[in-house]
Parts: sequence; structure tokens; C-alpha cells
Amino acid sequence: RTDGTTTTQRVLASWQPNYAMGDRLYGYGLTQYEHDRFLGYENRYTLGGGIGYGIIDSGEVSLDLEGGPAIRTTDFMTGETEPTLAGRASLDFAWKITPTLQFSQTGSFFLESDDGSASALTALDTKLIGSLKARFSYNVQYERGTPPGVDPVDTLSRATLIYSF
Repeated sequence: RTDGTTTTQRVLASWQPNYAMGDRLYGYGLTQYEHDRFLGYENRYTLGGGIGYGIIDSGEVSLDLEGGPAIRTTDFMTGETEPTLAGRASLDFAWKITPTLQFSQTGSFFLESDDGSASALTALDTKLIGSLKARFSYNVQYERGTPPGVDPVDTLSRATLIYSF
């Protein structure tokens, strides 16, 4: 909220189990729920799966690429519900710069016949004391096919404290 006006309200819940099929090759399943009225939909449900591969897997740097089909059902703010078939691609990059500092970049892209969406999260984590870390992150969300007058790009910057136990 800014000056009493809500300018963003986004909910994202996701679960992705992986099944190892080799040293670097794996299969994955994906379930995801999204809510973002400002991008034109009340609810979006995604169910998908596919293949992932660890391109780089050293002690300091890792890079995984994934791809596969997905089924998405979107409840639009207009009251319409639309099921679609989509293709999904994603990447997950992490670099341990020092033992207490890590850079990460994740991104995913869903391509549908008329619509599509993409998101990218860039983060820098630093260990503070014991199990306490600080994270500075920047998230970009793009939505193709937004209603007229709606900006298709949404960004969010965060400073977060994380405690691991």
C-alpha cells in the first residue's frame, strides 16, 4: 500500500518434486497457484512436468535448466475461466562467491497460445551471525495479454532477514 492505495497484491505457492534419473538428469513435477488481481486474474492453477539437466555442478557454481509441458487454468477478473496448454522453461543459477556470500538467479517462462508469463528473481544472500542471513532481492514479473490499461511488468525489491533452523 502506498498512501492508502493498494498497488500490488500477489500470492504464489509452488511445489516441485524432482526425481534423479542420473548424475545430472532428473524429472520433475510442478504444481503452482497464483493470485494477482492487478495483472488481471483472480486465480491461476498450473500443473506440469518435464525434464531437467544440471549443466554446471561444481562446489561454487550450479546451473540447472528445465523444460516441459504444463496445463494452466486461469480465473480472470471478468469472470471467465480459461484452461490452456503451455510450454515451460526455467533456469536456476547459484554462485557461492565466498563462504558467506551467495548470488542466485532463477527464472521461468510459460508460453501459451494467446498469453504467457515470465518471472525472474535475482538475489544476494549474506551470512550475518550463526543461522541468520540477509537477502537483497529483485523480482520481475511479466504477463502477456493483460487487460487494457494494466502494465504488463511488475517489479518488487526486498530486503529480508532469514533464520535457518
